[in-house]
Amino acid sequence: MIYKNYVEKISNRFQSRFDEIDPMWNFDQGNEFEIELATLIDELLPDKYGVCRGFVTPKSGTPKGDDIVIYDRLNVPLLRPPNNFRFTRKEYVPLEATYAYIEAKNTIELKDKSKSTYIGKALKQVSDIKKLKRKSRELEDIIDGFNLKNTKATKPVGSPQILNPMFTVLFCRGVRINGKLEDKIDKIKKHLPKDTGEFGPDLIILGPNIGIAPHFIDTDENGITHSIGYETPFCMEDRHRMLVYEMPKTAYGFGLSSLLYALQLIKLDRMPWIDVLGEVLREGERISESNRKK
Repeated sequence: MIYKNYVEKISNRFQSRFDEIDPMWNFDQGNEFEIELATLIDELLPDKYGVCRGFVTPKSGTPKGDDIVIYDRLNVPLLRPPNNFRFTRKEYVPLEATYAYIEAKNTIELKDKSKSTYIGKALKQVSDIKKLKRKSRELEDIIDGFNLKNTKATKPVGSPQILNPMFTVLFCRGVRINGKLEDKIDKIKKHLPKDTGEFGPDLIILGPNIGIAPHFIDTDENGITHSIGYETPFCMEDRHRMLVYEMPKTAYGFGLSSLLYALQLIKLDRMPWIDVLGEVLREGERISESNRKK
């Protein structure tokens, strides 16, 4: 294995921490799992990335999601309680400062639609996040403060053709089918949705042994489809199919490595501080004008 079994070691670290949540493998502690997952990711990511539980918040409109958000810690610090309680409250993270969103489920239910943990509901949470609109950072904007308009910048076919796509993940500790825990890949594949939708997650982790990742499909000039393989951590609906892979005891490490790969590729656009400050000044002027009339 590459780098002295890097992926396997990460997986083992995740598994040992998850096992500490409840030695009896009680799957009722959803919040506890979410907090432990956020803590683990925060420990492993470089310092420039912040991790919190909360909502992705557009400049106007309704915040979406309520699980784990990875954001630009250096440029947009968030208000939060002391470190010992940092993941017990939920934050509102600006959409423009968000790198990734992780929908975390202790277990995911694949068949019983009446359950709060039904996979369709989790996929909708992710879809709501991916539908949020923010200004695209174009390929020619690779250098802050400069627009290289005369440079013909391209990325590999099948990759997002912008610099600031958002990476989304559905990360589950276990799988249930009609309430019963299941770890056999054939049964799980049989009950998975055939299509995660146009705004589906870029990555799905189903326990320690199963990962679902984008598989690049290309069509040549003659209209013939070719199966290429894994090219990018991002799922482009018109270029990829989400394939189920058996990953014995390495799925958690694959998930963390996929996240690191995506973060390496994302270059967020500048925060619209002029809009933030302008709103305060306009309100101040409105109040001043009102006071002058009194």
